[in-house]
Parts: sequence; C-alpha cells; structure tokens
Amino acid sequence: MIDRSKEDRMGTYVQSAADRWLQRAIIVAAAVLALAVLGLAGLYVRERVTQPTTSLADRRVEQAKAAVRSDPNNADARVTLGSALLTKRMYREALEQFQEILRANEWHQAALIGAGVASARLRQDDQAVQYFQKVVEINQDKDFVDVDRRLNAVYYELGRIYLAKGQMDEAVDSLQKALRIDRTDADVLMLLGQALTGQGNLDEAMYAYRSAAAFVPDFVDAYQGLITAAEKKGDADWAAYGKAMIAFSTGKYDEAIRGLEAIVSNMDQPDAATGLGLTYEAKGDKAKALEAYQKAVSIDPDARFAKNKVTQLSVAQ
Repeated sequence: MIDRSKEDRMGTYVQSAADRWLQRAIIVAAAVLALAVLGLAGLYVRERVTQPTTSLADRRVEQAKAAVRSDPNNADARVTLGSALLTKRMYREALEQFQEILRANEWHQAALIGAGVASARLRQDDQAVQYFQKVVEINQDKDFVDVDRRLNAVYYELGRIYLAKGQMDEAVDSLQKALRIDRTDADVLMLLGQALTGQGNLDEAMYAYRSAAAFVPDFVDAYQGLITAAEKKGDADWAAYGKAMIAFSTGKYDEAIRGLEAIVSNMDQPDAATGLGLTYEAKGDKAKALEAYQKAVSIDPDARFAKNKVTQLSVAQ
C-alpha cells in the first residue's frame, strides 16, 4: 500500500526522464564511498545531482585514471573511476572497472551497485538484476536498511527492470521497498503506477500517479499514466484532470484553466482546485490563484500545500 500521509507536498521537477535516470545512477555509484576525492561528493544536491560540465567531467575521468594507474589494486580508486565514467555515459568502460574489482571481491558493494547501473544502461538487464540482488542480500539483515538511499536506488532499478520485462508482481514489490526508504520519490511512484496498472489494480495505480504529481506538479508522465488508468477504469473526471494538468505542465495555461474550472464547478476535487491555483499563479494572476487554493482547502482542510499557498499569497497581498 502507498503511504498517503504526504499526498499534497509539491516540488520542482525540471529534468527529463533520461536525465533523472542517469542522475540516480551517478548518485548510487558515487555515494557508496562518500568520497570527497575528485569532488564526487559535490555531484549531488539532496538525492538528485547536477550534471558536471564536459570539461569538469573529463578532468575527473583523467584524475581517476591517474589514481588507478598509480595503484591498480586500489578498489576505491577504481570505484571512483567507474563513477566518473558513468557521468560521461561511458557505460562499457565503467562496467569494466567495476568488474575488475569484483574479480578480486565478488561482494564489494560499491562495485556491485556500479556494475548493476552500468549493465542496466547497456540493456544487460539479467546481469544487472544479478548484481542488484547481491546488494539486497548483503543488506538484508543490517540495521537502518529502511533509510539507506543506496538501496532506494537499487530497488528502483530492480523495479524498472522487472516492469520492462513484464514481471509486474516483482516490480511492485521492489518499488514498494524503495518507497519505504523514500516515500517522496516521484520517479518510484510513477513506475509503481505503471506496475499497478499492469496488475489491473487501477485505483492504487491512479493514487500512485496522483502522489507522484503531488510532489512534482508538472510531471507529464505521471499525468499520462493517470489518464491511461482512469480511462481503463471508466473514470472520465480523473482522465479530464490528467489532460488539464498536462496542459498546465506544457504551458498551455488557458486550456488548463478551462479544463480545471469545468471539473471544479462539477465536483469537489481538491486536486483540480490546487491545479487551478498553480495555473493562475503561473499566469501571474495571484488573486484568482488565491481563490482557487482557498477552494481546495474548503474541500480538504488537510491539503497542506494549498494551505501554505493561501498563507503565502495572503501575506503578499
């Protein structure tokens, strides 16, 4: 089951799905050792990372290669090199570094994670699953498993692979384990929606998509998934909401307003009222945005995001 306690928190989501996938991969490989060497610890902010410039990434690779040349048996140096190669999308070369470590120690966690990431990016999914499952096995009896962001990313990757292979039960299980570590992970929630849809569990799928969008209000893929699940269920209202929010997410504000106002006028739906507030705010109409947020709060007094917006806009007036 999805934790619904943080449903209405929202964030900013500006990267493409491919960029987010790579960023997660970099975090997993680089954060394992928490090395400050070569500045890898500065690659990420919170659980997301900022892509290094080409010249900076090149320098990191060259520095890491020099470290490996000076001490070929240093596993940490090879993990650092593999992580730097991941930032350059040099997946085959990265995999070679991680596999070199694993030839000496098949249970080296950093190398297993890095090898899994590189294998997955090379579409060697069965091999990636083997690496990731070893990481799960290493950590199964450890304390603090439910707060380990490395495992969050490992379970995400397993869920993504199982979903692509059509193994919906395994995908749902892995993604729910990832959510136990980070319940605010919009990428995990979006994939969980897809897996639940594949299972035919449409109500839970729709909620997963809504939760993803609650954290990331311009998450087009989540709204598209919501539309698909809603149409399969025969729920025209939620399908209309998804379409209106795609219009908002793509800057078609007038179209979004028409769709959301129609929903709000016909039913008490706090999501639509909040979406209307976001759209008016994006257009610069703070008065109408405030009115929409107030409508959301009147429907659902626990809508924290809308309540915060009411306070914020009221003070600004």
